[in-house]
Amino acid sequence: MVITWAGACKRASRGQEVIVGLNWGLLEVLTARGRWDRVFVDSLIRSYLRTGLRRRGSERCRRAQATRACFGSCRADGGLSPALALTGGARRDRFPLARRRRLRVLRGKARPVKTQDYPPFVLVHGGRHGGWCWKKLTPLICAAGHRVYTPTLTGLGERSHLLRPEIGLDTHIQDVVAVFEYEDIQDAMLVAHSYAGVVVSGAMEQISARVRKLVFLDAHMPRTGESTLDQAAPEITDRLLNLAAEMGEGWYIPPTDASYWGASDPEDIAWVNGKVTAQPLKTYTDRVGSTERAWAHPGMFIECRDPSDRRHVPIARPRERSAADPRFDYRVLNAPHDAMVVAPEALASILLEAVWSGSCDREAVLQGEVWH
Repeated sequence: MVITWAGACKRASRGQEVIVGLNWGLLEVLTARGRWDRVFVDSLIRSYLRTGLRRRGSERCRRAQATRACFGSCRADGGLSPALALTGGARRDRFPLARRRRLRVLRGKARPVKTQDYPPFVLVHGGRHGGWCWKKLTPLICAAGHRVYTPTLTGLGERSHLLRPEIGLDTHIQDVVAVFEYEDIQDAMLVAHSYAGVVVSGAMEQISARVRKLVFLDAHMPRTGESTLDQAAPEITDRLLNLAAEMGEGWYIPPTDASYWGASDPEDIAWVNGKVTAQPLKTYTDRVGSTERAWAHPGMFIECRDPSDRRHVPIARPRERSAADPRFDYRVLNAPHDAMVVAPEALASILLEAVWSGSCDREAVLQGEVWH
């Protein structure tokens, strides 16, 4: 079966299952739930082909070869109409070279030639982390055709040599604002993890016009005049202050073992423990300025539901807002706090869905020329 892009979207708009037969990973079902991104779909198909062809003689291998054969026939005719050839054995001998948007298929792989039409992602890490923590997630977002920026806040990660007592919340807010200004970022998906929820809430006063959607990944959602410690549970606040007093010379919070944030795999723990750095205490005690624009902006909260039931950030506010604000979504991810390390595939699925969900106009991507 060969489905034209318009036909697929029409079926998806009715909630019908359009992709069938490739029931592997994220290709089990794609309906009209915000996942109609041609680059994303193609990247999943390529992964399916690579995996299937490794297991020769298996049913997956045979179906992958049939799908590749279909793509091969398209390539032989010089082009592919805006169609998805998604089931094993389906073939079509003639495809027009022009008249409509098309995919250029080379050796069974569709190659995106434009990414500027897709909203970029700006991923802002939490406390004691750095831009490095998005390493597993970044290629998954890039494979869907989006540019990704992973700035590191001053004094952390590879910028830990700048650590000093004077670094406060305003410094980190300006770090985020500067990335948008100097990279000329527009229409961005701004994702904040944990402590970064306070940072981006303050930064939104300056960059809200450049942000498509604000995503709080198990992050704080402060009101005007609140600090990070104001929102934390009393036991967490006491723990952080004691760490700073006993092991941080009174002005910084020392690194914590990765298991505290939910990592259980020995390799993940070793990797995270080798990267985390101290956090200036002032960034947690400084009170944020106005957060009105952050609260008025379309957004999403992703609750990371730790199997151990450990709660790192309060969830009452995002739940209340999602119930009252139709432009604010609430999602639950069955993963620990450091989901980008432990469950990057599941997190990528939610983030890519968030691009077109809610108030964002998904039809814009269908009408735009994103492929050659």
